[in-house]
Amino acid sequence: MTYHDRSVGRIRAALKDLGLDQNTIVIWTSDNGDESSYYLRTKTFDGNGPFKKEKRSLHEGGIRVPMIAVWPGRIEPNSTCDLITTQVDVMPTVADAGGKEVTSEMDGISIMPTLRGQRDKQTKREYIYFEFYERGQQQSVRMGKWKAYRVGGWDAKLRLYDLSKDIGEENDVAAQYPEMVQHMKEIMKKEHSPHPLWNLDSKKSSNKKKSNNK
Repeated sequence: MTYHDRSVGRIRAALKDLGLDQNTIVIWTSDNGDESSYYLRTKTFDGNGPFKKEKRSLHEGGIRVPMIAVWPGRIEPNSTCDLITTQVDVMPTVADAGGKEVTSEMDGISIMPTLRGQRDKQTKREYIYFEFYERGQQQSVRMGKWKAYRVGGWDAKLRLYDLSKDIGEENDVAAQYPEMVQHMKEIMKKEHSPHPLWNLDSKKSSNKKKSNNK
């Protein structure tokens, strides 16, 4: 971490030396949560804190990461926000920062209004969908305070968490909110894209064939 911090500092120092720091946005983030096999979740380095699981999981410990953005004169220093965003928003955000059009090919939204402190101009999104096939075909949806998680394919049980009260995803409240559970299932069906190698439907068919061959 010390080496990483120094490296970012060198980049920012170089931008200043070149006279580019006032016209350059710097975004720092990570592609996944802490990896327990590296750090063993010691008291010295508990990278995920209260969040459940780690890298390769669609629980919060695997996907919730910080993002830091710096742009002198555009982004207020030491300001914070709780906007839910993902790395698919980086490209449209950078395009927007450079005065370019955010096109339909960019699978995300610009968060420049929020970074500039203009939250009333921020484009809204209903939810964020994740799908990851390692560790048993995982799917998750984040929508406001709600978090849905499923592992094992379409017929597996869907778990529902209220992150405003349960940041550690310990209490499954799916039985109390059947309409929300159904809505989350519909989102997962809508957002799922088949893949020839990693696909919920073909995987299920493949497993059936293997069973028939035994």
